[in-house]
Amino acid sequence: ALLERLVNLSPDQVAPGHATRTLLHHLGCIVIRRAEDHLAVLAPRSAAGSLWHLLSETASRQVPVATV
Repeated sequence: ALLERLVNLSPDQVAPGHATRTLLHHLGCIVIRRAEDHLAVLAPRSAAGSLWHLLSETASRQVPVATV
């Protein structure tokens, strides 16, 4: 669900065992679906901070954070 908010990929492109190149925001990335419940996103090391920020911000908007 998180990836669906960032990029428009067909289910065939991210089926388990497949990989595809795409853009996440403005970053060129490779998305690998290793298994039904395991997704990997590869990007240049120089863009790691930007990619982490993008993923964490998107995730924080999707899943409410529980307060203690």
